[in-house]
Amino acid sequence: MTRLSWRVAGVAFALAALPAAVAARDKYDARPLTEAATAALRGKRLAVARNELPDVPLATGDRQDADWRALRDVRTDPADLFERELAPAIAREFGMSLRAGPGVVLASRKPEALAAALPDADYVLDILVTDRRNQNTPDLKSALRLKPETLWLGLGVRIQLENRETGRAVFSGNCYADTFEHPHPPEQRELAAHEAKLFRAVFEGLAWRCLRTIARYVPLEEEALPETPGELVDPLGEFAAKKAAPPGSS
Repeated sequence: MTRLSWRVAGVAFALAALPAAVAARDKYDARPLTEAATAALRGKRLAVARNELPDVPLATGDRQDADWRALRDVRTDPADLFERELAPAIAREFGMSLRAGPGVVLASRKPEALAAALPDADYVLDILVTDRRNQNTPDLKSALRLKPETLWLGLGVRIQLENRETGRAVFSGNCYADTFEHPHPPEQRELAAHEAKLFRAVFEGLAWRCLRTIARYVPLEEEALPETPGELVDPLGEFAAKKAAPPGSS
């Protein structure tokens, strides 16, 4: 095989390793509430259960890298948004009372763990962050260069509304969103700058995207949730526009 053939084969292998569904990077799978399940919710007490936040696999392998350390230390939990906005919206929509106090953090996902942790609840909104990503962008240029600099971020969330006693889910939804196809992928140093301001904003924006998607499938009325904060609609686009702006412009 010639040197060119080896290079073409190497590029083909790199491209084959791309995520499978490049064309559809926002994914959702749900089992919506039935009419019978909706009727059973009225007058019941709703509680919130959460799970430990997964770590973000960071792009650099250098654990002494200052940017790596800045991103590693970010523990902002997307579950905060779902507990703050989705739980009360469901309670209002279906005539439930919401258990006072913060959601409980569970180590076990077994029904008996739910029953023991929340004995005063009838139903539990179980919030699980399934995926947080910060990965190199595997495009053709980086496949040839073998030293990619730009990153994409992803977030996966699973929401279940469960009967506390039986553990049976009456609603289940899995949402995944990322920035893989964004026209302005960031570099790790940009994500880490200013106490990881951009890194936090991107993950918060992805959480809002999943929140609104899940709410539609519960289903909740559009006005049941507040509007996504303007600065979280497209943080990467806003960041790119500011970088491209002439010095001194606002």
